[in-house]
Amino acid sequence: MNQAIFVAVLALSTTGVACYKPVTRISGPVESRGGVKVELVDVRCHEFGDSDDGHSLELAMKLAVTNGSDTLVQFFPDRVRLLEPRVLAPSRTESSCAIEKGERRTVQVYFEDRRGVSCMDRMRLDPADSMARNERTVHVEPLAFVAEDKN
Repeated sequence: MNQAIFVAVLALSTTGVACYKPVTRISGPVESRGGVKVELVDVRCHEFGDSDDGHSLELAMKLAVTNGSDTLVQFFPDRVRLLEPRVLAPSRTESSCAIEKGERRTVQVYFEDRRGVSCMDRMRLDPADSMARNERTVHVEPLAFVAEDKN
């Protein structure tokens, strides 16, 4: 009897946690031909609808860049762009950084939008112009994601 109660409590507590866990769908990681990998590690999305300006959205993203190339890579987080549903530049980021061969760095990038974008929308993050190796841009494909509201 005690074992049955324990199993029931465990099942209910696990189900309850799963019901409230927000789902984030992220494509990637993406990698350049030269071995530089970009990964969207975490997305936090919050929607606000009761302000005088109407609906607004805040996105907080953690990006990881791994330098698998044979030379130094410079990463400029302020050059990352959100492509869908509209093109947005970051509202704030961490400083640019040099990433040595074999090193992995994570940075925070933040976006804000007041024109009706939802956390449920399919979005694409483009890091294409944000990285340079030997004074040349490192090209990678955009990362697609959907961030659920975590409020």
